[in-house]
Amino acid sequence: MKKNFIVTYMEKIVFFLLFIAAAALFGGYQRGLYLKGIDVQKELANCKFISPPSSIEGIDAYKETIVELSKAASFSEYEAYFERQAFRKFFIPPPIVPLFKYKGCSPVYMDIVYKGYIQSLTGVVGQIKVDKRNYFVKEKERIDDYMVVKIRKDYAIVEDAAGKEIRLPLRERILGDDYQAVLFITMTKEVVDVKRGDIVENFKILDIAPTCVVLYNESTHQRLVIKLEAEKR
Repeated sequence: MKKNFIVTYMEKIVFFLLFIAAAALFGGYQRGLYLKGIDVQKELANCKFISPPSSIEGIDAYKETIVELSKAASFSEYEAYFERQAFRKFFIPPPIVPLFKYKGCSPVYMDIVYKGYIQSLTGVVGQIKVDKRNYFVKEKERIDDYMVVKIRKDYAIVEDAAGKEIRLPLRERILGDDYQAVLFITMTKEVVDVKRGDIVENFKILDIAPTCVVLYNESTHQRLVIKLEAEKR
């Protein structure tokens, strides 16, 4: 009997079970127990959008700058700024320390001295010392860079390579036109006496005057003019 009941109402029973299952799924869906799709329209309705800009701020000025730069034939104006390091942070450079300081000078005695004379039958013969060598000469004879012009008992006259006549008193040393300078070397803290032609710290002394000294480095072709310090003048 029971079996016949199930067979008879099979379709209704299946439909009833499906209805219950659908109701359960719907209830779970409403309660969020199952995943459900996003209501895009509803979600977008609650969002606020910013309108896109009509143009990028500052782009026009940038474009104008590019156009102007493209018109220029060269960047010579900007190169000058870079050469002057105009875009670097300014700082006060330390003072340049000179290689030498000119401390003073004094005249130099000439290297020629009239030592005496000898009266002979052929004439007067003078004894003249140049540097460390003695010469016995007559008038119009040449010794080193000098020409003997006159020989007298108490003096002699010679002419140098420049044609200047020099009077030499008997047995007296005389001061010439050259000077001896006193230089202070800043690196070694030395004080040296130099004359024209001397070499000091790879610099040759070209000239010495009461107010300045001229030096030249043959290796680097550097020329220096060292002036006498103000307090020494």
